[in-house]
Amino acid sequence: MREASGVDATMWLATCAQDLKNKPKLREKFGIKDEWVMPFEVIPIIDIPEFGNTAAVKVCTDLKIKSQNETAKLAEAKGMGFTDGVMIVGSHNGKKVSEAKPIIKQEMIDAGLALLYSEPEKTVMSRSGDECVVALTDQWCAP
Repeated sequence: MREASGVDATMWLATCAQDLKNKPKLREKFGIKDEWVMPFEVIPIIDIPEFGNTAAVKVCTDLKIKSQNETAKLAEAKGMGFTDGVMIVGSHNGKKVSEAKPIIKQEMIDAGLALLYSEPEKTVMSRSGDECVVALTDQWCAP
């Protein structure tokens, strides 16, 4: 899953959904109809012993995260043990997330449902203090 600015994708998605439910003007801004958002709740797919099967919701409540824009709190939530959970649905039911994740990743790539990409986890700065633009390119050099 995509992780933006050091924030766990699950947490970010949960807060985005929360923002869309709680902010009619945000839905209006992006042309999102109420019926696309309002009737839906988080679907449990992972059970984490200390957080239950809707961990992102619990952590958002515990840390009082109200918006996807609270990046400091979301970054704090990232290290809270989500990979320690156990899958509770699908063909990987009963496997630890840390075991299932690379398998699911490869299955999705093989099925054409995902592709590999890279991005820096945070802003990259040069030794001179300048912000860098980072690009992963397929380079080669002739001798």
